[in-house]
Amino acid sequence: MSLISSACEEQAAAICRYFPGTRIASIRMHFTRSSINETTSSVKHTGLWSWSSVEAVLRACILGLTSEGWSGAEAFHVASPEIFYPATLSGGVEIPALDLLEKHWSGRVKSVDQTWWEGNPRRSFFDTSKAETLLGWKHDL
Repeated sequence: MSLISSACEEQAAAICRYFPGTRIASIRMHFTRSSINETTSSVKHTGLWSWSSVEAVLRACILGLTSEGWSGAEAFHVASPEIFYPATLSGGVEIPALDLLEKHWSGRVKSVDQTWWEGNPRRSFFDTSKAETLLGWKHDL
């Protein structure tokens, strides 16, 4: 998370403490593009290969204003459930997320819970379950 995001989320928490009953949803969108095709044309090898469709981000923003069952300041990851690293960059083979992490981030990541990828080796690095649970949001590819 960037320093500016952290500062804004701290300010949101302070506002909610000062004005009880206030709700602030911080939407953490990832590489927002209109389609997966637009995303794969601008992929970076050093990123975490996550993306959000414009429509999914818009739905998350609306749900941040209209959903019920939560209070205070909350941050929500909004991202596709799978990485977008295109097979065209790897000779037609869909590379698992952990292999990409090892190839491009070797030595920079301290520990990884590999059980996160059991059953789906191309699962995103970002956990969106909080947005799904509290907002009722899904990325819907």
